[in-house]
Amino acid sequence: MMLTLIAGSRQLDIMVKPEQRIQEVYQRLLKAGFFSKGLAGGQLKVYSMRRRAYVNPLLTFGEGRICAGDIIKLL
Repeated sequence: MMLTLIAGSRQLDIMVKPEQRIQEVYQRLLKAGFFSKGLAGGQLKVYSMRRRAYVNPLLTFGEGRICAGDIIKLL
């Protein structure tokens, strides 16, 4: 499914599988250089614009009820 991730001033459209863990996808993108630095304090906060709610980053996208087309803010 296609999602838009926003972290700071960076915006990235990505394709993920519902069974992938949110935090693991973020860590892979961070290692690949899509984001310039990790979050201060190491605590990832995930906000779903569609649901208007925070989502536990340890969940999979499916468990977090994140659907195709959602915009996810990484704080």
